[in-house]
Amino acid sequence: MPHMLFIDLFGVGSLDAGQRAPGAARWNWPVADSMFYPGAELALMSAGLALVQACGITLAALTPSQPPRHYAIPLDRYFTCAISLGLFSSPLPAQDIQIQGVHWFVEGVGTSGRAMLTISQPEVSLFSSSME
Repeated sequence: MPHMLFIDLFGVGSLDAGQRAPGAARWNWPVADSMFYPGAELALMSAGLALVQACGITLAALTPSQPPRHYAIPLDRYFTCAISLGLFSSPLPAQDIQIQGVHWFVEGVGTSGRAMLTISQPEVSLFSSSME
C-alpha cells in the first residue's frame, strides 16, 4: 500500500483540516489510469499549532492577503513524525523509497469569493543519508 502525506497549508470552514490533524485514513482511488491509483494510507497534517505540538515542526499556515511566502518542507521529518504517531499501519521500508510525486492542490467550496495560489520557482531537493 502506498503511503501519502497530506499537508494542509490553508484551511477555512468545512475545508479546515486542522480539527482532524494529525490524523490517518485509508484513501481509495479506483481510477486505474490516474497517478493516484490505487489510493494510499494517508497521514493528514495541518500547518500551525497542531503540527508544532504533535511533531515539533514549525510550518506557518497560509492566510488571506499575505505577502509571498517561501516554504521549505523536509519530507523526511514529516514522514518520521507520521510513523512515530502511528498514522501508518506498517513502517516504511528501511531501504530507499521512491517518491512518486509532490502535488499542489487548490480546492474550495462555496457560492462566492475567490482564492488564488501562484507557485513560482518550485524546487524539490532530495537527499539520502549516504550523501550527508
